[in-house]
Amino acid sequence: MAMDDYYELLDVAPDSDRENIRTAFRDKRDALQAGEDGGAKNRAKVAELNRAWNVLSDPHQRERYDERLADYRESGEDDGDGEYDDDDDDDDARPVPVTRAQKREELRRKRGAPLPAIVLPDGLTMAPVRPRLQALAFDLLILLMLALAIYFGGLKVIDGKFPGERSKATDLVSQQKKAIKVVNTDKKQVSAAKDAGAAAVLKHDTAAKTKADAAEKTAQAAQARDQKKKDKITKDLDAVNKKLAPWLELTYLMEAVVLLLYLVPSTAISGQTLGKRIWKVRVAKRLDGSQPGLSTALLRFGPAVLIGLFLAGPFGLQLFGFAIPVLGMVGWISKPNRQGMHDKLAKTVVVEA
Repeated sequence: MAMDDYYELLDVAPDSDRENIRTAFRDKRDALQAGEDGGAKNRAKVAELNRAWNVLSDPHQRERYDERLADYRESGEDDGDGEYDDDDDDDDARPVPVTRAQKREELRRKRGAPLPAIVLPDGLTMAPVRPRLQALAFDLLILLMLALAIYFGGLKVIDGKFPGERSKATDLVSQQKKAIKVVNTDKKQVSAAKDAGAAAVLKHDTAAKTKADAAEKTAQAAQARDQKKKDKITKDLDAVNKKLAPWLELTYLMEAVVLLLYLVPSTAISGQTLGKRIWKVRVAKRLDGSQPGLSTALLRFGPAVLIGLFLAGPFGLQLFGFAIPVLGMVGWISKPNRQGMHDKLAKTVVVEA
């Protein structure tokens, strides 16, 4: 099997750094694609450049490639035009995986796992798992800090506008729970008294029936009294919640707006949040690899943030509500295409920057 000299192909020195190799790759690729026919005749050459970039851009694969290239040159099997013959019988069955993506595919193939169905545009490489997870963790930490700051800031504003009302609401919730238990106990006592009266009738026991009737009346009176207390507590709680609810909902809305402001504009313009910029990965449109743009970025993050807002507000899950859509977004880890629910919805992928 013949193997190209990737350094010669890209016209760079073997000790060139990654940025110089990237520049050379892009210059040569752009020149080939700038033909009158849109570069259609040069697709094979562009594919060769992509293979060279995929190997030389990965430090581990580049080190392995350099060792193999040096071994073949020393063995005298270099034919002088940048190619050499490979007598490895195993390579006749399947090409040796040289890029990180190819190694993942080879491992999935051996395990019988589904292979990626997405074909990335030329020049793009799927982002490795580790830096993508690091970027995600960093962004989630920033989002959590922003959400907490807004949440507790909102509570401070509410306490200033309605002093003591939140504490009152908490106390009323506790009282309501206790009142519900008491009323349920009263209902059981009424039911037990009725059962005792029915049993006394079957036995024709007049004394027992009289006693059971008295117990039933006492239990019913207690139930009515305790139900009235419960209704009063519920009414007071509803009144407090009616005051606080709009302000709490406004707080959750502010959280959603700030989270979207962190995620959407930067992703729309560059494909990178702060975390992705640090760890050198970016979001791209799946079909052409271009920047997401505003509509795609909104579609990618908007539903998740709105679901979190809905769960945090009406369902009362507070900050935990935002954790639920995050779980759906990180499902890409186990997927061959490395796409979470938000990626599938927006038709995006995360690639190396």
